[in-house]
Amino acid sequence: MQPEPYAALVAAARRAHRNVASSAERALLQAAGWRKLAGGQNNSVYACEDAGQPLCLKLYKVDTRERAATEWRALNLLREHGYSRQPQPLHYSVDPTLPVVVMQLLVGAPLGEQQLTRAQLAELAASLGEMYAITYAATQARFWLAAGTPELTLNRLRTAYEQKMLGPSDPTTREAHSLLQAWLRSPGPDIVLQPAPLVFTRNDPNLANCLWAGQRIGMVDFENAGWNPISFDLADLLEHPQSRTTPDHEWGWFLSQLGLEDEELTRLRTSRQLLALFWLTRCWPTPAEGPSSPRRQQWSTCLERCRQLVPLT
Repeated sequence: MQPEPYAALVAAARRAHRNVASSAERALLQAAGWRKLAGGQNNSVYACEDAGQPLCLKLYKVDTRERAATEWRALNLLREHGYSRQPQPLHYSVDPTLPVVVMQLLVGAPLGEQQLTRAQLAELAASLGEMYAITYAATQARFWLAAGTPELTLNRLRTAYEQKMLGPSDPTTREAHSLLQAWLRSPGPDIVLQPAPLVFTRNDPNLANCLWAGQRIGMVDFENAGWNPISFDLADLLEHPQSRTTPDHEWGWFLSQLGLEDEELTRLRTSRQLLALFWLTRCWPTPAEGPSSPRRQQWSTCLERCRQLVPLT
């Protein structure tokens, strides 16, 4: 029986991550050019080479979500349907405490927190449009919802609203309460919960996980991936704080490249309201944080965004 591919490399990576690697394992990793990559807030990501092939080894924390399993099946589903902007999956090593996925290493500059050019927006639209063309109705692939859905986000918003209403109030927070209350009592929640066609989504709006390689975008981090409506996935992207550096009129041009129908645009507009309010509650400052604190400033930015998007009547 042939040994599993990358078995020695994965075993050494696990033990190095736990700071218990033997001298032989450390030598193996050193020879492979083992190095930690930036990012990886929830997991640990490393790069190395095997027989001249650049690899990415992602070591996943284990919690209530199946992060490693989700990424592995997402990468394989995309490969099966001819998508080519994701890392190619190479090996999945199951482990009860530290599962590992070995994949192709993508290179490029992260697009987070910068104003995107028209060329970058066009390529982003093309890469997402190609992914959205993979529909659940057409493929009948294995069904699993993305980690974030309209239902889950709406429930989180309602819970946050109930909690924030119990806290101290000043004119600005009262305005925020009014915006939340007005939207939750509007037709908005019913609109975002309307049945909509499901497409395959990365379900990660962080543009830092979109790598620009001059003319092409590579997509990484599929641990949240799954089936979701286009409108919600796009709203999640457009209202993420890392996307706000790009002006709205440029995002409008980006949306025009996707050819959305009127019904989808209506759901998108309402989903953007939901996500803007969601970020408002995520950034809600504590009473101890003064006007000049970073969190208070971020919250003020989110509040201004909600003023633009959320009607009070």
